[in-house]
Amino acid sequence: AALDLLERRDPATRWDRRSLLQADLDHDGGEDYAAAGFREDRYVVAIVHGPVSLDSPVWTLEFPWDGSEDALCSKRARIRLESLAENEGPEEDQPRTGQGINLSDDQCDAFHIYWNPRRKGFDWWRL
Repeated sequence: AALDLLERRDPATRWDRRSLLQADLDHDGGEDYAAAGFREDRYVVAIVHGPVSLDSPVWTLEFPWDGSEDALCSKRARIRLESLAENEGPEEDQPRTGQGINLSDDQCDAFHIYWNPRRKGFDWWRL
């Protein structure tokens, strides 16, 4: 259902059905979904607020893969869940418990995607 919603809302992105993750990513006690896809020259990570319905909020983050600053070094990236317990990001309001998303291509430093309660949206940090 989450991937169907993403395909409906963003048909220009080729969503990778094998990338689907499920966890409480926004720390509200409910399951959310994350998926990855490709749009033109960008890798896209989308988070769908669960439970999934036609009006579920969706957040998307886009990452170029040209190796420049704040970019991936290749198209061969993947997402996986990671614990926020060892979160080393610079933001003092970053959660230190729960789950976040690790985006890595195994060539550059990984992106660490997390829920920012102050902004009420998803942010990322990278070493």
